[in-house]
Amino acid sequence: MSASKTFVALAGVVAAVAAAQPAQAQTHHAHASPRMVPLVGSAQRSLAGANVVGQASPAAPVRISVFLKPRHPKLLAQLASQSSAKQGMSASMMRLLFSPSATARAQLAAYMRSQGFTPNGQGVLVSSFTGSAAQAERAFGVSLARYRGANGKTFRAPTSAVHLPASIAGDVLSVDGLSTQPLMHPLGLHRKQTKVHQAPRALTGCFNANNVDTASTFEPQELSAAGAYNNQTLLDNSDDGHGQAIALVEFSNYVQSDLDTFQTCFGTSVPNHRVKVGGGTTNQDGRIEVSLDQEVIVGQATGLDNLFTYVAKPSASQAAVLDAMLHNRTTQHLNIVSDSWGLCDLFEPLDQQAATNQELQLLAVAGMSFFVASGDDGSSDCHRLGFNGLDVDDPAGQPYATGVGGTTLTTGPFHEDVWGGHGFANGGGGGGVSTVFRKPSWQVGPGVIRTGLSSKTVCGGKTVYCREVPDISFNADPNTGYVINDEFGWDIVGGTSAAAPLMAAFTADADTFSLANSGMRMGFADPFLYHEAKVDPTMFHDVTSGSNITSATLTKYHAAARYDMASGWGSIDVNQMAADLAAHTRGAVKVHLTKITAGASRNPVTAGHPSKLSGKLVDRTTHKVLAGRVVWWAGVSGNNQVLLRLHTGPKGSWAVTIKRGQLNHRLIWQVLYVGEQGHRPAESPARVLRIG
Repeated sequence: MSASKTFVALAGVVAAVAAAQPAQAQTHHAHASPRMVPLVGSAQRSLAGANVVGQASPAAPVRISVFLKPRHPKLLAQLASQSSAKQGMSASMMRLLFSPSATARAQLAAYMRSQGFTPNGQGVLVSSFTGSAAQAERAFGVSLARYRGANGKTFRAPTSAVHLPASIAGDVLSVDGLSTQPLMHPLGLHRKQTKVHQAPRALTGCFNANNVDTASTFEPQELSAAGAYNNQTLLDNSDDGHGQAIALVEFSNYVQSDLDTFQTCFGTSVPNHRVKVGGGTTNQDGRIEVSLDQEVIVGQATGLDNLFTYVAKPSASQAAVLDAMLHNRTTQHLNIVSDSWGLCDLFEPLDQQAATNQELQLLAVAGMSFFVASGDDGSSDCHRLGFNGLDVDDPAGQPYATGVGGTTLTTGPFHEDVWGGHGFANGGGGGGVSTVFRKPSWQVGPGVIRTGLSSKTVCGGKTVYCREVPDISFNADPNTGYVINDEFGWDIVGGTSAAAPLMAAFTADADTFSLANSGMRMGFADPFLYHEAKVDPTMFHDVTSGSNITSATLTKYHAAARYDMASGWGSIDVNQMAADLAAHTRGAVKVHLTKITAGASRNPVTAGHPSKLSGKLVDRTTHKVLAGRVVWWAGVSGNNQVLLRLHTGPKGSWAVTIKRGQLNHRLIWQVLYVGEQGHRPAESPARVLRIG
């Protein structure tokens, strides 16, 4: 783009934003009565057996988290879908491109203050506030009632959709904290019921107290063996997760001694850190789930630098936990997330699913892997909530999540069947078609579209099929379960909630290997996995027998060759995955490094002297300029934010001219090249243009 055209574009956007501000700023003041509109998708579906028993106490304290929409959502979605096995974008560039606008944050804060709320911090998309239930009812146009669930426990929840002032509602994705109903539940926790007096194979002294039967179940070293998932060679060569950090999504508190005992017995010493989200919780209803997640991780990523266990209230949303991880990812060096909690997508409010979707896109752009259990109710993941039709769990059904299903593993010789097919009581790996999200561009390959199984209409599509789950699978049958230490002592537990952290640990090992061999981390895994399923099927153990059907009336989702909605692509040979990841991302062989420069001709900019911001895009491998490439210029001046799409010229150069009259505040700016086939992404340092 020429300098003159760039000036016109920049001036037009800045002027439009500036002109809109006074009217918007006057919309919310202490005595205003703004027009209220419903927040789309915020009505919460009542769970079976829940009844109103009264009104919420007006003085009850509430902590509200409002999720604002990111700026430039189309660019975010584009970059997220292309982010597999690439270097993550820096936090500063992500803030410039995608943070909610300062105007939107200011309007929201002003409105919440006018309703009596006190600000309580900000995250990436989140703005948090504290107040009372009575203030929340007025602010959000709802009535808060007390309900008693089928289990006898009471909770608070709004009786209708959330309402917001019309000038704010367009910037809001979701509102968290009005309800105290525990929506998220562990997507596993099937315990093996029978224990016999049998000496364990490896560590008799550790297991004697409970006489755990380990005849057909797995200790860590057995899962890592060449006759199972084959990451022992990596561990033996110190490709054991060192240099990596994994974060766990948890909606329950836990007792550290469970993990300490496990690590003592198996000889690991991975540091674990408790991170409270929104104040955390003292509730320990899911303590077994936390122990399972932690111990599966440290059993397979034995050299992991750090494990971070994020603990949120059972009523919190997935998006709240993911936002906290994104906020901390630079200081904690997070690159992998494992999640074993969720809710079937028919019962989760659509606004919460939308917020989770945006957070997962940000995780992908940040270069983070996200693995989530696909559920333990087979093809009918709403069964435990009273609906026995076909459905999948969220967030496994999200297009920017990697859903991990379940198998029954036997070794000597190696064989896997789909876990399921024996009724609801016996469980089965979740799988099927999302009713909310359409199939992402990377979900292609042999078996992905199957006549009579795949669907366009379930998710409202006409030309695009719906997202299919799972993507991969690992051992989850409790009869071939995992030996762990939990609140019951030494125990045997199964479920897809063990398969998800298993894949997270395997990814840490593969990332360590890849980095040591001139490659990159996996990042958002699905585009890489689907690509490798096409070019190297030997990386996968194709599961071709069994089904995840849990009801005689549901006859879909049998295992088949290649992809199927009972096991995805099957399980993984981890040693081969590590080699493929290194080869796929090795810069010296396949992908050239790039560099983008940025500077100002004048600083500060003055009334009579504009400043030309310019630079050059260069291939660092060949030292040649890159002409005709798209670069993105992002600038923030006060509450004004501008994003420009530019093209480099014949000499690889780009330029933007700024005049003093365009700025009321100093300008913070940065330039990004998002990369493409054969070239890595690059970004300039953040620059500041002062006003003279």
